[in-house]
Amino acid sequence: LVFAQGKTVLVNTVSYQLIDFNYHVINPQVKRLQLVAYTLMLQQSLGQKWSIWALATPTLASDLKAEISEKDFNFQAAAIFIRQFSPKFSLGFGAAFTNQFGKGEVVPVLAFDWNNGKNLSAKAILPASLEVWYRTSPKLDLGLLVSGDGNNFRGDTRIYQVPDPHLRYTMLTIGPAARLKIQKNVTLNAEAGIIGLHRIEFYDDNTEEESYDLKPKQYARVGLTLGI
Repeated sequence: LVFAQGKTVLVNTVSYQLIDFNYHVINPQVKRLQLVAYTLMLQQSLGQKWSIWALATPTLASDLKAEISEKDFNFQAAAIFIRQFSPKFSLGFGAAFTNQFGKGEVVPVLAFDWNNGKNLSAKAILPASLEVWYRTSPKLDLGLLVSGDGNNFRGDTRIYQVPDPHLRYTMLTIGPAARLKIQKNVTLNAEAGIIGLHRIEFYDDNTEEESYDLKPKQYARVGLTLGI
């Protein structure tokens, strides 16, 4: 859901992810991991050339085999100051905090947004994502997406036989995407492609027990964006 008023834009996103595994080389066998995340993003104008972009994302990440506790949750937050150099280009710098992969850490963030004034655009939030879009008509955009993803999933002690099991799953995805404007405030989003740099690591608290580099596989996602 997108709420816009004056110089302020709020974007609310709820996402669910189910990861099914079919890798018999992993021991103990991982069958599926589940994730539910809520993201609140704020875009606030600070004048003619400057704005701030901030977000917070609490996440439940688990195999959901054991009773849910505070260890099933993790948190991300980011803040980026953006300067508008022209109607076609903006550039921003900031920082992000995440404990997605165990101990909390702060990483620098670079963001840019560019367009050619007609039908071609590109945007990135590095090191997380890169998007390139071509507008074929007023209602349809076609693009290419590259993004890094992953999380720290809590496991069941009865399955993994350690006191504090965690499964750290990381991947890099690349593939085509489409955005179709169905109505004035409703957009259908679809993407598909290849999961590469595919890796899962088993941890007991913050001590690595085992790790596996997985074979690339296909993926697909579909979603709706609603604006108010």
